[in-house]
Amino acid sequence: MRLFRNFLILLIISCSTAAGIPAQTSKTSDPVIIQNVELLRHGRQISVRLLTDNPPVYVITENLASRTLVIKFNNARIGFSDGRNERLFNDPQLAGIRFSAIDGDSWAQFKLLKKDLSYSVSSLMEQNGIQIDFRPALQIEPLPDPPEDAA
Repeated sequence: MRLFRNFLILLIISCSTAAGIPAQTSKTSDPVIIQNVELLRHGRQISVRLLTDNPPVYVITENLASRTLVIKFNNARIGFSDGRNERLFNDPQLAGIRFSAIDGDSWAQFKLLKKDLSYSVSSLMEQNGIQIDFRPALQIEPLPDPPEDAA
């Protein structure tokens, strides 16, 4: 009898606790807004900062043979004050960036002017957004053939 009473109390507590917990909804979170673009030069390296209102979720796609780098921002939109979707640069390495909105996501397409550029992408620490660093690829000179009398 005591076991049945304890089981009944446990069942009542479990049901009342479950009734008090609100159900999780599948509401989509607010989109990340890409607010600004900054271009920085450090010698032969060029850095592009894409500043957002919240930390972005992104995917990188590259086609360096055709001198294109594309970054897809999930659940994001463009929020530039001038309303333009392109940013053009007077730079010998980077022509500009074109932003496109597709199915609630934003795509940033970087058009490179040189084909021997390498890149790295990192999240910004002091602000929300990402930084893309472009630099010339390191050219390694081939070693000369060893002399014939070397062992």
